[in-house]
Amino acid sequence: MDLRDILLIVHFIGLLTTGAAILTMPVLVATARGTLDEHRATIGKATKSVVMIGRIGLTLLLVTGVIMATINGYWSIGGWFYVKLGLIVLLAVTTSVADSGAEKVGAGDSAKADQAKMFGYVNILVVAFIILSAVMTFH
Repeated sequence: MDLRDILLIVHFIGLLTTGAAILTMPVLVATARGTLDEHRATIGKATKSVVMIGRIGLTLLLVTGVIMATINGYWSIGGWFYVKLGLIVLLAVTTSVADSGAEKVGAGDSAKADQAKMFGYVNILVVAFIILSAVMTFH
């Protein structure tokens, strides 16, 4: 096992961690909206934990992705690779917006909860397109 294999394994761990956080977030936000105030704070704490896990996973994806692209010379591939990079930037932005709203779920901010839920669903689509573009790039 060489450095590329290790980086790829860490990259997939980041993908799984980020994907799990992105899939979990809309469920937590929707659950928080229908609960009593005393339970909403507990869900808010869980939401903050999921946000942190998602950020760690996204950081792993970004760092290992840049290192692998540099080592393997992927920066000049073009086409689907650049689509994938654009989608990753979009994911970073939409995740930040969703996370900022999700962190206020415990306080009962319904407008921010709606925003977090909507961006959570957008993030699911963005991740699906990132995976599709990665398959198209490296098939």
